[in-house]
Amino acid sequence: MTRMSWASWQQSRLDVSVITLDKMIQNSYNAAMNDKSLSGLLSFLDWLAAKGLMQRNTVAGRKAACSKVLSVLDPEEQADVTQVNIDDAMARFANLQGKNYVPNSLAVYRSRISAAVADFERYLADPASFKPGLVKRRVRVEPQKKSQSLDTIEHAPRTQTLVDAPSGSAHSPVNVFPIPIRPDLVVRIQGLPFDLTEPEARKIASVILALAGASPQ
Repeated sequence: MTRMSWASWQQSRLDVSVITLDKMIQNSYNAAMNDKSLSGLLSFLDWLAAKGLMQRNTVAGRKAACSKVLSVLDPEEQADVTQVNIDDAMARFANLQGKNYVPNSLAVYRSRISAAVADFERYLADPASFKPGLVKRRVRVEPQKKSQSLDTIEHAPRTQTLVDAPSGSAHSPVNVFPIPIRPDLVVRIQGLPFDLTEPEARKIASVILALAGASPQ
């Protein structure tokens, strides 16, 4: 075999090896992108950052929220994050680790997880036309003339910001409830724990009734 033919043969083998390696990487990547598990979601977020489809700090925030909160799920639940009830996952996370965060942290974690899972689902449904949704959504509270029922208050939108508490903090998980009481006025009750009891709720209601000059029932 001549020197030229030997060099050509070596180059052809190298080309074949590169093509084979590329196919292996692509197949592995495709498998990961079709994986609906928690690890698949995290791989998807890494892909967004690597492709420049999302800022790395945004990806980092979403990955942190997903990794922390969804890690409390059972392996069977983690196998398909698109079917996870995020509110339930947040409640379980709050019960287990809520003391590590100041009162306003959990809602932003929920927002980041919801956004990550929503993008993940849209990508899985149509990879070719996928674009990440980065538009911030604001919840509009419609004016209500009639007094709200307890069920309406229970399902009112919750607005919070994320701040990690110092290590060892004794804060318990709480929520902020915006309550529209007039067409142009929304009051916010802050500091209510997720495990609020009925006697505690009646005590709070008595204080509010007293402010209005009414006698508690």
